[in-house]
Amino acid sequence: MTDAIAAISPQTIVETTSARSQPVQHAVDQFSQLMSTIPEMSVQNLGGNDTVASKMLQHNEALMKQTFADVRAFTEQAPSMNQAELMSRHIALQFQMSSTQMQFNAGVYVAQSGKSGLQTLMKNQ
Repeated sequence: MTDAIAAISPQTIVETTSARSQPVQHAVDQFSQLMSTIPEMSVQNLGGNDTVASKMLQHNEALMKQTFADVRAFTEQAPSMNQAELMSRHIALQFQMSSTQMQFNAGVYVAQSGKSGLQTLMKNQ
């Protein structure tokens, strides 16, 4: 009653599904061009309002950038360190990353609780 499905090679499937149509490729190119011209968003670009939230964001952004810079520096300096220096710096970086993650999570929890509070307020109106 049913016909057997003919075997199709994986190569044929990949070739037919990976080919992009011209409209899709145009959209991809346009998106890439737009992304290359958009300035990097940071807290400093949000305006001159010094609220508690913006100060917290500025502090956390600076802390994350410093942590990333320290990790990059450690990666570059690690080959020239001896075992004791390597372990000491590794432990210090782990502590710094844990502290940064904890502050980031605290900010997320504050934002989520504020959002939930506003949602509850709007529901009760």
